[in-house]
Formats: sequence, structure tokens, C-alpha cells
Amino acid sequence: SGWVDGMCKALGVRERIKDDKVRSIASVLKSGKVTELLGGLPKESGDALHFILERGGVVKYSQLSGKFGDEIGFFWKEHPPKSAVGILRLHGFLYVGKMAQDNSGRLYRVAFVPEELREPLSAACKEWDLE
Repeated sequence: SGWVDGMCKALGVRERIKDDKVRSIASVLKSGKVTELLGGLPKESGDALHFILERGGVVKYSQLSGKFGDEIGFFWKEHPPKSAVGILRLHGFLYVGKMAQDNSGRLYRVAFVPEELREPLSAACKEWDLE
């Protein structure tokens, strides 16, 4: 819940109940404010986002964190992340999970941009000249 609260603070969501917060976060991300939100991020976060998007929106987390760092704590509202990857996660542009990336069936820790955000974020990257 600390991460959800941090995302709310970063995105200007003011709901009080967790389910309402999550719905509002999703609404903000789908609202078309992506360009505006991306423009307020540090260039290194934009570079990390471009790195992921040019690889189809999914990368092994080790590749991403090795190149851009990944300092992340648990209390995002009180201590928001400062790394490029952490800032993307704080703003809801990037999520981390496990996924099979080859035919072996082995699960890898991956970072991914939600499919619904890939096109608008790619367009925003072009607009902000992050290619």
C-alpha cells in the first residue's frame, strides 16, 4: 500500500480507499496525460523508458537495472525513488514481474511497460526527443 500511496502522490490522485486509488491511478494513465507526465521526469528516466520500448516493452530486469540503476524502497510516499527505474515505477509507466522469455519455461524477472501505454509513451518519447 505504500507504493500505491506514493503513486497517488506522484500522479495527484486524492482518493482515500485503496480500490478507488487504484482505479484513479489507472484513469490518470489512460487519460492522455502521458506526454505531460513524461515531460516532468528526468532525462535518464526517459532514456530508460525508451530503452524498454525499443525492445518491445519488456526487458530482463537485470539488463535494465545494470544500465540505469534500481534504488527502490518500500515507503514511496515518504521517500520516493530517485533512480531512473524507480521514478518510472512511481509514475505507473513501468512494472516488474516474472515471465518466461524463452522456450525453456524458466521465469525471469522482467520490467515491462503495460501494453495499453506502449503506443502513447512511444509517441511521447518522440515528442520529447528521447530517441
